[in-house]
Order: sequence, then C-alpha cells, then structure tokens
Amino acid sequence: MIRALHLSDSHFSERLRLPDIIEMHRVILERARELRVNLILHGGDLFHARSTPAERIALAEWLQAAAEIAPVFGVRGNHDAAGDLAVFNRLRTKHTVIIEERVTTTAHMLTLEGGDRVGLLGMAWIDKASMVSGMDATDDQGTTTNAVVGGMRQLLICLRAEASRVRTEGAVPILTTHVMIGGSVMSSGQVLIGQGVELSPSDLADVGAAYVACGHVHCTQEFAGGRVVYSGSPVRHNLGEPEAKGFRFVQIGSLGGGVESEFVELPARRIVLLDSPLRLSPELLIDSAFQSGEIPGALVRLRYRVTPEELAAVDEDRLRETLMGMGAHEVTLEAIVEHQSRVRSELIVEATDSWSKIEAWLTAKEIAIDEPTRERIRAKLSTIETAQARDVTA
Repeated sequence: MIRALHLSDSHFSERLRLPDIIEMHRVILERARELRVNLILHGGDLFHARSTPAERIALAEWLQAAAEIAPVFGVRGNHDAAGDLAVFNRLRTKHTVIIEERVTTTAHMLTLEGGDRVGLLGMAWIDKASMVSGMDATDDQGTTTNAVVGGMRQLLICLRAEASRVRTEGAVPILTTHVMIGGSVMSSGQVLIGQGVELSPSDLADVGAAYVACGHVHCTQEFAGGRVVYSGSPVRHNLGEPEAKGFRFVQIGSLGGGVESEFVELPARRIVLLDSPLRLSPELLIDSAFQSGEIPGALVRLRYRVTPEELAAVDEDRLRETLMGMGAHEVTLEAIVEHQSRVRSELIVEATDSWSKIEAWLTAKEIAIDEPTRERIRAKLSTIETAQARDVTA
C-alpha cells in the first residue's frame, strides 16, 4: 500500500509570516508520522519569490526532517525562481529528496518502505511566454496559441508513454505538477480562467498516472473521480483565503488500484473579519468581537464605514494598537468611504419640458417670484430654445 502525503503552495517567505509557515510544516510532519506515510509529494511554490538565506534554511531544515520519514518528490511552481531549487537535491538525507524544475522525461523509480515500487513523474510550471519566446515576433495570437497547445500535447504524450513504461515494469506511476486546471475554483469561489497555460482534468488523467498531485490553487478540490487533486495550501497566505487549510493523505493499492484521497485539516490561523453594513463606530465593532473571544491569535481585518468628513477623525494607529493589545496576530484596516448622494426633486424628475422643470425647482427650493419675473424667465427660456432648435436644423 502506497501511503502518500500530498501538499503544495508552502510559500516559505519572510514576508508571509515565516514562523507560521514553519510551524504548520512541523505539524505536517507530525501528521505524516501518525499516518505512517511512505511518500511525500509537493506540488510546487515552495518559495514565494526569489529565496532569501533565511527562507532557504527553513526549507532545507523541513526537507531534511521530511526525508527522515519518507522520500520527498516535488516540482517548481510559478512563484519559485528558476534555478532556486536545484541545491536541495544535494541535501544529505535518509531518504531521497528530488525537486524537478522541468518536465520529467524519465521517471524516478523508487522502492518504498513496504515494498511498493513507484515511478515518479514531474511537470513543473510551464510559462506560456517562455514557450513562445523563440517564435517570430510577427506571429499572431492564433499562431502562438496553436503552438502552445501543440507543445503541451507533445509533453503529455511523452508523460503518457513514460507512465506506460512504468506500469510495464510493475511499478505505480504518480504525476506531480504545478498547473492551472480549467474549471478550478479559487478561495473566493470564482472560477479560475485566462491565466497562463491551462489544462483540463481529462488532459491530466489521460497521462495514465494512478494519482496526479497538483499545486497552484490554494483551495483544495478534486477532479476525475479523485485521481487529479489540488491539495490546497497549508496556511492562509492572505485575508482572501477563509477556507480550511491542510494537505491530502492518499492511499493507493497495489499496481495503482483503489485510490483514496482524504483532506486533512491543519490548525492554520483563523481569519476574523470585523464588518458591519451600518456606519457603526470602529470601536463598537472591536468591543463586540473582543467579548466573543474571536480576536486572540487571529488575522484581523477591520472594515469600517465613514463619510469623507468623518474619515480624518479616525485614528487608525490607535485602532491597530487596540486590536494588537487584544491579542490579534496581524491587523488590516479598510475604510469604506460612503459619499452622500444628492436626490433630485421628484417633481423635477417627472417634468416633461424645461419650464415645468424650472417651476418644480422653484417649488422644491421654496422660492417665490412675482408674475413679471416669471414672464421674463419664460421669455428668455423661449429665446434659448428657439436658438437651439435653429442650430440643430442648420
């Protein structure tokens, strides 16, 4: 029985609460031991950007600890800088650590604890720009799109052939990839479209791998009967990710049969949104949340509504200090400035001609004028309208 732990989108970064990321990855390895996994798969975005020394040390320490449990196989994601991951393949570890920066042309054959043999295939993030960089600059969009589609088909054919070879050798093919899957859903609930090279679930399932461990979308979801899966991210990287965070525990029977994938939730930091549709004072929102015990240890987003005149009187530094003093881990403030709209008189809106509108305006403003003035205004209006009509027909 293959017992794999599938995670992705770690985003080791000093800008994204690195201590939280390190802690959740420590918890992941605790769960890995409890689940007795014999393979660890990472779907990419190990880093958030070009790595710093502190981030490299954090990832290296985690990979070394993970490789004490089982072999680790991962791929480069779109956030991982080119060439930033190769050094980790040289770590001295109990089990193998392999991070693919490109597409695997020859499967990595491993025998796991328990005797099962696997052939590990990797398809790192494929950038459309790099695929068309060698084409003529005058080629139109249709030509470049067809070239990208054709290139992806060739890659998938190669992976399919290699997966077939793995099976003929009595091993189980497993594909790990960082990819955008058409129809996948983001944390906001929006369907992800129009970003980079997109593959369908059937494209990936047709490779013939027993399981496709995917990274890129931070919200866990599965396709093709549970054979193509996004694990989701292990921590909340921003305030737009309210969903549960964790990893996938995957069990694959002998020769790739009977695949089961289970989402395992992690104790990632909570997100607390303090928001009211009414223009309540920010202090009232904070007091209410504090009484309910929501704030300590949470990522707090305070959204308050004010008029332009009230905005200058809000002391955001004091609000932030108050929330941090209540135990918030991080605070984001968002002012919704509500401009006052001016409503036109109903009589003016319903008036059908210019003079009627003027009369309605005078009534709304409670302005009284004598009859001679009224006649002078009507005469002037008539002169203006006559001149306008002459201009139109000229």
